[in-house]
Amino acid sequence: MRRLFELRDVLLVFFKEKEHNFQKDLEDEDFISRLAYLSDIFGALNHLNLLFQGPDCTVTEFISKLGAFVQKLDLWMKNHYFPDVTCCAYVANPFSVDPANLPFGTWEQEELLDIQADETAKMKHKECSPLNF
Repeated sequence: MRRLFELRDVLLVFFKEKEHNFQKDLEDEDFISRLAYLSDIFGALNHLNLLFQGPDCTVTEFISKLGAFVQKLDLWMKNHYFPDVTCCAYVANPFSVDPANLPFGTWEQEELLDIQADETAKMKHKECSPLNF
């Protein structure tokens, strides 16, 4: 994710040359903001994951590092780092929304259409909680 964010300008040139729809997303400031946000979050999660690896990581260290990460999440929430996700009902139930009405680029809307057409995904969604879906 970080690499995608870092290469966004180069990718924009490439997609313009290829006349690909993704160029519209890379020109959209809202999309770039969401990409930066996701890059930061995934970077933090990757860092946390690396801290947990290795034979020398004890349960005490694990608990300590996880506790620090939870405190960082609380700090980010207090500082309004997380975006407003009230418009994101599709996350809990991707089958309940019309992709054309979402504030996304064409690529994301197409991905959601693929999910909505997947009968196996529909059955799994009915059987489990949104966290496990």
